[in-house]
Amino acid sequence: MFIQIKDLLPREFNRHGLKKEVAALDVINLFNKSAGEFFEKDVLACTVAKVYKDKKLYVEATSSSASQSLFLKQSYIMEKINSLAGKRLVEKIIIRTINN
Repeated sequence: MFIQIKDLLPREFNRHGLKKEVAALDVINLFNKSAGEFFEKDVLACTVAKVYKDKKLYVEATSSSASQSLFLKQSYIMEKINSLAGKRLVEKIIIRTINN
């Protein structure tokens, strides 16, 4: 009897305690997918979703204009991520501006 990998992986992730880490990667990937709908390439090049923890998504921006764009559209981004996921995963986006 064969087990499909799509059934095996979630069970193994749970068994090894990796469920939260995989969920965090899913949220970060959803951010990357949905942010393209709201921002131009120059803003996307300056932003990186870093961490997802306790229903908060931490995003870093390398310019203040990118941070401001993120701030202004964060409710739309949260709504899009949550609708793609089918449940309320992100309640807050925390934006940090870093200088390179």
